[in-house]
Amino acid sequence: MGATRAALGLDEDDRALDEAVRARDESARGLDEDARALDEGGARVRELGFSRGRRVRLLFTGVPPALDRITKLTVSNLRCLESVEIELGPLNVGIGGNGSGKSSVVEACWLLRRSVAEGFVSELYSEHVGAVGLFRRGARSVSLGVRCEGDAGHPLDYELEIRDMGSGGLAVSRERVSLHNGKGPSPFRVLDRDANVARVFDTKTGKSDQFEVAPNTTVIAGFRGRPHEQPAFPRLVNALTSIEVHLPLSTVPRWASRLLRAEPSMRDSVLLQPAGRLGFGAENLANCYFALRNDKSEQHWQTTMDYVRLGLGADIESVNTRVDPAGGRVALSLKRFGVEVQESAFALSEGMLTYLAYVALLRLEAPTSLLVLDELETHLHPRLINRLVAFLDTISERTTVLAFTHSDRLLDALPDPARSVLLLELTESHATQVRRPNEEALKTWLDVYAGLGDARAAGHQKSVFGAGL
Repeated sequence: MGATRAALGLDEDDRALDEAVRARDESARGLDEDARALDEGGARVRELGFSRGRRVRLLFTGVPPALDRITKLTVSNLRCLESVEIELGPLNVGIGGNGSGKSSVVEACWLLRRSVAEGFVSELYSEHVGAVGLFRRGARSVSLGVRCEGDAGHPLDYELEIRDMGSGGLAVSRERVSLHNGKGPSPFRVLDRDANVARVFDTKTGKSDQFEVAPNTTVIAGFRGRPHEQPAFPRLVNALTSIEVHLPLSTVPRWASRLLRAEPSMRDSVLLQPAGRLGFGAENLANCYFALRNDKSEQHWQTTMDYVRLGLGADIESVNTRVDPAGGRVALSLKRFGVEVQESAFALSEGMLTYLAYVALLRLEAPTSLLVLDELETHLHPRLINRLVAFLDTISERTTVLAFTHSDRLLDALPDPARSVLLLELTESHATQVRRPNEEALKTWLDVYAGLGDARAAGHQKSVFGAGL
């Protein structure tokens, strides 16, 4: 990791502090992993140090299901994504001009996440404007797909097609689940659905069951949470529901939010409730820090505060969550050393709130099959962008990360741009194509420029990127 830190352009003092934080982080992680272990007899209570004068105790009642990584994404006929297939490594950073398809890829990931929900097709009208808003011009259907890989079993492919049935009506027209078990030249078809008829292979009987399914829902949504003799289904449901999507974080100043009649944001107090992950739009940021302070070990919390100080300054004493006097709600605030009055969230800058959200994303360690971030550099000072890349590098050790950016500074900070960067461009037919850098060409330019971003800014993008995926 030393080379990575150097690539991030951190000065010597900052790197030393960074390594100290990481050492404490590893120690805290070891304590938490030990706490998550189970006795042979089943559940147990594990003590995890002190928090605000009380001993933290967590009850574990079972082993969570193994979670796959999503390693491939396929999209067809979703606006400019005529036919796109992206092989995903641990860390993937997409770039491209406006209208090149980046936001459409993000939306495709969100649609895959929601495909497990009952009434999924109804959401395509209420939130995505139906066929008019989703379909490529002239297309009658949209296809989405993923590959899931991990310790849970053999690689698993999921394919979903939504068709325009005429007069604006949409329906699920095809759905397939295939298992790459290595027992034949082709993957084994676990689920094969055409229109309203589905065939599902039952591992207990060794036969396929055929049944009818409603056109406005997916087969896997119908099996969600229900027992079935097909182990591929819970794996797939687990992977799809664990896709986490974040758009540019909304941090409109309090005075402007009232003029714009904006929805609640990170600045507002929220209803106190559990927070296992950063919510959409980071609206639960206060709950996230409440959970980090009260549900984790004291050592874990101190490491979290070290990460906060690395980005926001050594004078930050604590990130606090103050309870609303009316009860039931909490609000975020910052406490500085030697300053009695705390800074409320509505007085913090956009960059500070965004950085706090990324620290929460890193430290909550929520189980995620794919983490998707759009325009992740929004509001951040260039120095914090370097810190953000270090966060993404760490997160990619446990899950697949797919981020989109316009920042050349962020590209310069990537430890391995040849394996990480994806260029999205439009062809003459207004269809998105995706390309990786040509590794040899990039290596040549990196001898001259500070990074891929620097070379791109100098006008060498065309010579850096080689053949398409």
